[in-house]
Amino acid sequence: MKKILTLLAALFMVIAVPGHAWSEADSPADPLAVMRAKKISIHGQDFSLPTLLVALGREAGVNVFVSDKVKGKTSLDLDNVSLD
Repeated sequence: MKKILTLLAALFMVIAVPGHAWSEADSPADPLAVMRAKKISIHGQDFSLPTLLVALGREAGVNVFVSDKVKGKTSLDLDNVSLD
């Protein structure tokens, strides 16, 4: 399970693209700090990996593009964890 979560995190960080343009005035100093601050809970079985990655991207406020080659399912039971 830990290996799958590590893979998900790596895929998420590699394919995440900012979801909107920031001006210098409203740009966060550290976008990763925003992701660390936001807490989520996910509980469920047999999540489709592409769907899960897109959903995590929405929560993080980034666009995520997932290759057709990404396949598989996973189950998660996470309480109050940061998006990073």
